[in-house]
Amino acid sequence: MQSRDEIDEIFKLFLPPGWGHLREQPKRQYTFATGAKVGFLTTDNVDTLLAGRMDVVAINEAALFPRKVFEKTSRATRDRRGFMLVATNTPEKP
Repeated sequence: MQSRDEIDEIFKLFLPPGWGHLREQPKRQYTFATGAKVGFLTTDNVDTLLAGRMDVVAINEAALFPRKVFEKTSRATRDRRGFMLVATNTPEKP
């Protein structure tokens, strides 16, 4: 299972139907019935990663990302006094 599919499964498992909806285009985003939004960012080039302001940043498979990802996304949470959730497994390769 790809990491992206894993996140979709988590949302389906923990969020009851009717709480919101997931949309793929023009940008991948889950919108709750209250209007709150969860955006999903992906990139192959960390230098192009634009985080903007965020209340919460969740990073899946964190061991696979370079330090620069954490630097950019942590700045995005500081403006709003947000926080980061980081999930990872021990990488197979050092």
